[in-house]
Amino acid sequence: MKKLKDLWKKLNDTQKFFIVSVPLAVIIFFLIRPYIGTQSSKVPLLTSANSEFSYAKALSVPAQKGIVQNGRYALFKFTDKQIEDIEFTSKLDKTLSMSFLFEELGDYTENDFKLSYLYDSDFDAKGNYINVYTERVEVSGNLSLVSDNRFVMITFALPKIENSDKVKIPKGFTFCAQQKTKLVSIIAIPAITGTVDSEITSYCFSSNGGKLSKFLGAVDFSGSEFVFPTYETAYSNMPTITVGLKKSSEDDNQEFIQNKIDITIGGENFSLKTAPGLKEIKIPVLPLKNPFSLVEVKSGAEYVSGITMSSTSPNYKSKTNGKVLIPYAADPGLILNWSPSKWRNPDYELFCWDRFPNYLIFDFKNYSVQSKFLGRLAFFIEKQGYKGRLLTNEELNGKHDYNAHDYSAESLAKFFTKAKAEHFLLTNEEELLKEILIHNKIIIESGDGFDAGEGCILSISQESNGWLRDRLFAHEGWHMFYFSDEEFRNYITACYYTCDSNSLNFLIDYFKSQDNLGYDTNDDYLMQNEFMAYLLQQPQNQVAEYFVSLAGRGSVMKYTKVLSDYVKETKGIYFEDAAKMINDYCFDRWGITGGNICLIR
Repeated sequence: MKKLKDLWKKLNDTQKFFIVSVPLAVIIFFLIRPYIGTQSSKVPLLTSANSEFSYAKALSVPAQKGIVQNGRYALFKFTDKQIEDIEFTSKLDKTLSMSFLFEELGDYTENDFKLSYLYDSDFDAKGNYINVYTERVEVSGNLSLVSDNRFVMITFALPKIENSDKVKIPKGFTFCAQQKTKLVSIIAIPAITGTVDSEITSYCFSSNGGKLSKFLGAVDFSGSEFVFPTYETAYSNMPTITVGLKKSSEDDNQEFIQNKIDITIGGENFSLKTAPGLKEIKIPVLPLKNPFSLVEVKSGAEYVSGITMSSTSPNYKSKTNGKVLIPYAADPGLILNWSPSKWRNPDYELFCWDRFPNYLIFDFKNYSVQSKFLGRLAFFIEKQGYKGRLLTNEELNGKHDYNAHDYSAESLAKFFTKAKAEHFLLTNEEELLKEILIHNKIIIESGDGFDAGEGCILSISQESNGWLRDRLFAHEGWHMFYFSDEEFRNYITACYYTCDSNSLNFLIDYFKSQDNLGYDTNDDYLMQNEFMAYLLQQPQNQVAEYFVSLAGRGSVMKYTKVLSDYVKETKGIYFEDAAKMINDYCFDRWGITGGNICLIR
């Protein structure tokens, strides 16, 4: 021991430091070795809408800061709490994608990149990462060639578990890049596939992964069937295709100028129209023949900012004992051609206008079914000589209501309030109608009756042929705007009272001459509403011809010959003038015009 003390005294400070520190470093290394590479990363992760940002475990040195280069891998493992939150997010829509925001930290032309998930097979029984190469599904490509700035969003969907509505949740993920690249953030979201070419370009992959490539007006959705529901249930909905629209230039806002986009979806042809201020057009995939296939822009690609397929929130209890209460949201052009074979109820299907969700739309099997739902309403609300009365079934027998219908929330509330007050026995169909209206807050139960809620309803029938369905839908559709928009009503009032008096009197006489219409021509609100709808039910360039045709009908000439002759002599020009005023207003306000309220064909 004395010799050791003497030897220690002869050592300088540097020698003493190494003798003490090296063994101590070895001891510390073995103490912390289990924790090396498993500290939290600095990459924020949002696992659900209700959670706060958290941080995954870093399994490699590059993962600690989320920065890679020279082909090195950043390896991340989710915490148990993060996996629990991610699983909760996946249950909301029955789908899930993880969205990764990357930043290139330099100006590159070549930046080979790979991103993939880690699953149970990548870890041992103790949860430690197994450092062996296994073939994984991945997103890969040249990161520098797919974006016009240094940020790129890559969204990678997770697969559905076979024969289940659950999603396969990963344990973590890994990415690598040749040039210096930073992972900025990660967010768990409902599934989305396709491409969004905006300020930050987003490439959204199915669970099959794929190659990064520039968006050139086509997206292949084959593989998305492994991510989204492929059929409808009460608790899961098929996805929606969204066509993103670029901002229109000032020249595009000229009178009635609308950009046209022609696309094919699985071989089906669609024509889309843009509208001022419209950022996207949505196409639910349910009525499509082959939605999980190639979508290609045939013309108008310069107006398209991207095409995606995204999760649709489930319509819980959308069908209860055969009663359809929750509407499908769609453009009128899709509703008009929605096959009855895909209806949830054989007698009717319920929709709402996607741009105006308070506008409920019924499509009925035939006129007979439609009358069971709405016939009594027609007489109570509009028919001259019957308004305000609840006709009995015997009184209704043999009477014609309408081939298509439209009613405001106020009128519907009055009808059901009176029926309740008089203990009037309604049909099963009318009771179902009331339930649908209450469920969608068109009418609201209040005390001994009902108050008007938000919105209105429209109906058409499969019994009308294709041309007539288009015309009726256009006519009734404009009534929905009239019911719901006070500013529009005020504008129509101004047009009504400035219209040529002889032409206006002809229209009122026309209404009186047609027994099947039965309009109460003393109702100023109704007359202004119908004046507007008759002008806008066809394109502006057909308005004059339409009214000249009405003036030539035998029943009309017999009732009002002088005014009929006047309309023919003036060639309907005053109707066309009024239609132009209203069309200008409607295009500026909603981007739609007379006879053509659909954005999708």
